[in-house]
Amino acid sequence: MRIVRGEMAERETGGGDASIQTTPGEEALRIALEPLTYGEAPRILILGDTRCGKTEIAKRIVAAYLVAEPRGIVIVGDDKNPRQPQFSGQYYTNPDEIAKRPPRKEPRVIVCRGNQTEITGGSNAELYESIARYQWKLTAEGPDGRPSLAVYDELDRAAAGQQWQVNPSAIGWTYGKGGGVGAGSVALTQETEGVPREPFNQATCIIVVRMMGNPVRLLVKRGYTISRRPDGSLDQRGAARIIESLPGTELPPNQRGYFVVLQRGIPFNGKVYRFDSRRVVAVK
Repeated sequence: MRIVRGEMAERETGGGDASIQTTPGEEALRIALEPLTYGEAPRILILGDTRCGKTEIAKRIVAAYLVAEPRGIVIVGDDKNPRQPQFSGQYYTNPDEIAKRPPRKEPRVIVCRGNQTEITGGSNAELYESIARYQWKLTAEGPDGRPSLAVYDELDRAAAGQQWQVNPSAIGWTYGKGGGVGAGSVALTQETEGVPREPFNQATCIIVVRMMGNPVRLLVKRGYTISRRPDGSLDQRGAARIIESLPGTELPPNQRGYFVVLQRGIPFNGKVYRFDSRRVVAVK
């Protein structure tokens, strides 16, 4: 892997809390996008409390993915704010419009805004499932298929009681089978307990900002929070204690954004990450 630096068009994240020892967030991008280096698509979960930086992290992943995957296209489900989209790109209501109005070659980001006449932006389940179905179509484009990355800004709204609202679920397919055919996923949620098992079981990494209580216990139960003590023994809640202590909404917005990266079966590395500049590092 080599480092490619590019400008990030988002606002500065600010100086943060100087008392917390952090590792540059660009190192976390290496972990998140590592599957690309061996020909697979990443399947990423971003978890944690609202207003603690999940969307900003997702934007960094999108920017890095576009550099690391020159043929890749990103499709975002961004219907949360009817006044202002959170992601920049070419705007559509849903992927069905793409056949009628083909996108330009650049930017390679399709932002699906959903039905903005309804308070929830329409049915998140149908919007998100249509994005995953579009990814399926992209796998058959050209001789090798076209790589893609779906971004689901509120994954829990496509599920209920840990079950997909649509069955069979195309989103479930992308997490279970998409990695081998270039269909990657980035899913954000603060309602961890409502998300089905596939994103947890098949995630190549989980990024976590500050959260507490039952959502953290769920990560412990599923084996994501194990760390190694100095004596070599395993601590089942090692990462959990760090997650619960991360700064959050008690800080101004431009000082938030602390997170950890968890990988199932790999002990937690003990690092707290944060993006603190307008520079982004991509894996290529």
